[in-house]
Amino acid sequence: MYFGRINKEKTIENARTVLEKYEYMHNIELRELVSLQSPVISDEPKAQNVSNPSEDKAIRFVQAKSYCSTVRNAIEVIENEVYRIILQDTYLVSSFQGNRSVMDHIASSGNRIEEAQFYRIKNEALICFAEVCPPVYIDNAMEETFELLVLK
Repeated sequence: MYFGRINKEKTIENARTVLEKYEYMHNIELRELVSLQSPVISDEPKAQNVSNPSEDKAIRFVQAKSYCSTVRNAIEVIENEVYRIILQDTYLVSSFQGNRSVMDHIASSGNRIEEAQFYRIKNEALICFAEVCPPVYIDNAMEETFELLVLK
C-alpha cells in the first residue's frame, strides 16, 4: 500500500463515486439483457433516424456489464475479508440496511469491530479498493477513463 503518498480524501471520494454508480450500472446490466430484441423491419416510409436504438441498448449493456464486472473483480481480489464484506454489503447489495447490519455480518464471519473503528476501517477498505481497481469509465458517454487512486 502507498498510504504515505496517497491523497486519502480524494482517493476515498473517487472510490465512493465508482462504487455508488455500481447499483445504477447493475440495473442497466440486468434490464438491458431482458429488453434486447431484434429490430422491426417495415416497408412503411418514415423519418430517417440517425440512431439505432437496438445498437445503443447493446452498447449500454456491454458497457454496464464491463463496469460491474470490473468493480466485482476488484473487490474479490482484496485479501482482507473485513474490507470485502464492508464494500460488498455497503455498495453491491441492493438491500443495504445500514452500517449496523454490515457490522453484524462482519461479526458473524468471526471478526468483531466496534462502531468507532468501523468508519476508519471503511475508509481503509475504500483506499484498498482504489489501489486494486483499474481505471473505469465513469461518464455516461464512456469516453474518458476515471483513475481512482490519487497520489500527492
